[in-house]
This record gives sequence, C-alpha cells and structure tokens, in this order.
Amino acid sequence: MRGLVSSKPSRREHSVQSVRNNDGIDLAYDYLPGAHPVVVFCPGFASDMGGTKAVMLRDDCAARGQAMLRLDYAGHGASGGAFEDGTIGGWVRDAVTIIRHAVNDADVILVGSSMGGWIALLIALQWGTRVVGLIGIAAAPDFTEDLIRPVLTPAQRQDIALHGL
Repeated sequence: MRGLVSSKPSRREHSVQSVRNNDGIDLAYDYLPGAHPVVVFCPGFASDMGGTKAVMLRDDCAARGQAMLRLDYAGHGASGGAFEDGTIGGWVRDAVTIIRHAVNDADVILVGSSMGGWIALLIALQWGTRVVGLIGIAAAPDFTEDLIRPVLTPAQRQDIALHGL
C-alpha cells in the first residue's frame, strides 16, 4: 500500500521543538512544513512521536510534500511532566496547545493510534469543520468504560462525558 506506509523509516534527523502548556510543562513536537491540510499524529497511551507509526507517517508525508505534525503529550517522550499525572483531558489540552502553536488555523487531518484515536475524536468534536479528516489506527475511544467507570462517582462520570477528564 505505497503512499500510506514507507518501506523503512528515515534516518534523517528531525528537529524537536517545544511549547509550554498552561501548567508550565514543556511539550515537544516535530513539525514538517508542506502542503495543507496538516496531518497530525496523536500517539497512544505511553507512546510518543518517535514510534514506528509516527515516523513512517512522517516519512510518507515528507515524500509527498505534505505538512505533518507529530507530538508528545505531557509525561510522554521528549515532553516534560510526569506520566502518572496525566489524564485524557490533560492530554487533549496538550495536543490542542501544540497544534494551535505549530499550525495556527490550518485545517488538519487527525490520525490517532490507540488512545490517540480517542484524543483525536475529542479534538474533532471541539473543532468541527477545521478537522477535514479523522483516521483511527486501532483506535481505543473511551477505554475507561469497562475498566474505570464502575468505580467512578457520578460527578466524575459527568466530567469524563463533558470534558474527557
């Protein structure tokens, strides 16, 4: 399926940049300039922008001249913060902070892997028509349903439903 996946990851260096979130944590990202819309990769739980899927997608975008943004949520990869302090809502805010900083108001195609599919879906619900495409790779929207929901209070369930927290 050439065009979707490159045969081997690039050995090119990438330039990691950062932006600070509202909690004072530096969030890492890698932006590849090119044609719009911008492909944005949202990694999964405990994964990061250096993962195989993210790098292969970046290489494919580079070969096509397509703009691409890879990112690390707080507590992941090259970003600051502690992983155990993270929440879905916090990681959504991190992704939004990075996307707004890196690509301003450009239209985006969100690609989410596993938990990143949930994060991409929550962003798409907020942004509407600015999101011109949404791709889930083994997407795991709301994996808390079976694991965590039974022990949550009604107020916590409402927070998750409204804010992804």
